[in-house]
Amino acid sequence: MKQKILCIVGESGTGKTTIAEIIGEKLGIPMIQSYTDRPPRFKGENGHTFLTRGEYGMLDERDMIAHTNIDGFNYCCLKKDVNPLNTYVIDEPGLIMLKRDYGDIYDVYSFRIVTGK
Repeated sequence: MKQKILCIVGESGTGKTTIAEIIGEKLGIPMIQSYTDRPPRFKGENGHTFLTRGEYGMLDERDMIAHTNIDGFNYCCLKKDVNPLNTYVIDEPGLIMLKRDYGDIYDVYSFRIVTGK
């Protein structure tokens, strides 16, 4: 049976990580932590493993299943971090890559968060 990834998509600040955390708390579905070379926005920020540019460059690209660049910073998910059922906060290009390149390996579901602006 394929591993399942529930992708949460939306603009920065829409509450994607908060929703993933609630799903984790209420349903026991873990959130995949992205790897990124951007600095944390605040102390204790969740949802990412923060790396230096050099550390990020040492990640094995063959292990990456979703990679994107936002405002000059890199983000990815690694195969080794995918559980049988997961949530994953991701942007549109990363979601497209994940579905296109790995849809035969993972069942990928997605929903978009929008604000009432």
